Amino acid sequence: EKERIATELGVAASIQKNMLPEGKVVREEFELFAVMNPAKEVGGDFYDYFKTEDGGLWIVIADVSGKGVPAALFMVIAKTLLKNQANHSSSPGEVLKTVNNQLCEHNETEMFVTAFIARYDFEKKIMECANAGHNQPLISKKGEGFQWLSLKPGFVLAGFENMEYDTFTISMNSGDRIIRSYGGIE
Repeated sequence: EKERIATELGVAASIQKNMLPEGKVVREEFELFAVMNPAKEVGGDFYDYFKTEDGGLWIVIADVSGKGVPAALFMVIAKTLLKNQANHSSSPGEVLKTVNNQLCEHNETEMFVTAFIARYDFEKKIMECANAGHNQPLISKKGEGFQWLSLKPGFVLAGFENMEYDTFTISMNSGDRIIRSYGGIE
């Protein structure tokens, strides 16, 4: 029985790992690197980055409350909702508001998600971002040191319905960097 459970957890860990984008992406316009090391075989930390039909690059860094299989299952739901909503919303704040309401539905386990979400516009060279209770990332303008990105954090996702999330705009130029390191996510 222990061997069967270990095998199933191994398969679940593999599925979860394959749901995340590859660790390093280098393009002409940007370079991304991310890694996740869950505290258990599977967990609730996740990241994602993807381009939408309008050409924007979306970045998501999030953490589900709890550990193990329950957090991993809630992570799959949250990740899917965030990515799907990014294709239908004009701002990160709108994405968080809609996903928050969806996660609040039938949330008897009272789990929640902290999330930082950003959309980079290649033409305007701006990053629009919103925060749902997640730790702030660090930003470094070309040739300068790192500073905490000061965004007003909104409430966590799946906490209360109809929460509003502010969208902040930051100029991002060649050589600027944004880093988030937390619990194995960077």
